[in-house]
Amino acid sequence: YMDVDLALGLVRGIDGTTFTITVQTGQQEPRELTITRKTTNPQMVFTDMLDEQIGYINIVEFSGDVATSFANALLTMEKEKAKGAVVDLRGLQRGNMSNVVEVLDLLLPEGEIAYVMSKGGKGTVWATTQTNPNTLPLTIIVDEQTTGVSEVFAAVLQEKGRASIVGQIQQEKPI
Repeated sequence: YMDVDLALGLVRGIDGTTFTITVQTGQQEPRELTITRKTTNPQMVFTDMLDEQIGYINIVEFSGDVATSFANALLTMEKEKAKGAVVDLRGLQRGNMSNVVEVLDLLLPEGEIAYVMSKGGKGTVWATTQTNPNTLPLTIIVDEQTTGVSEVFAAVLQEKGRASIVGQIQQEKPI
């Protein structure tokens, strides 16, 4: 048997290149499989309608094409004639600030949304540029596992009066 991290290191590589693995199931003879590497883009946003008026948007991670997926989710809500949507951030611990800003840009008018100070004392201003943001009423669900940039996302929308928050974010560390 091989350590998972070692196996992942051997499997990862440049798109289009191949690798060969040997697999054995049960009492069968081992066999070799040649696999071609290909980058995958995991789905970052899932949507549904909770009822005829309320949409549901679950963000898995603030990365990749999350802003495009979120925009498509908003379009789906519009087509379904939703009167509001629940944005589920429970358990969301991963992502980066630039992706958060891309999603916030869909929801907030042009303006400064956050100022982040690095450990070295350098500050970064994050701002939205949207002149015609989506106005669907939002409720954000969080829990103790909602951390990092997800906390920033929820806090900015609440502070700007754009969404209400349901749930409790971990309070032991500053965001």
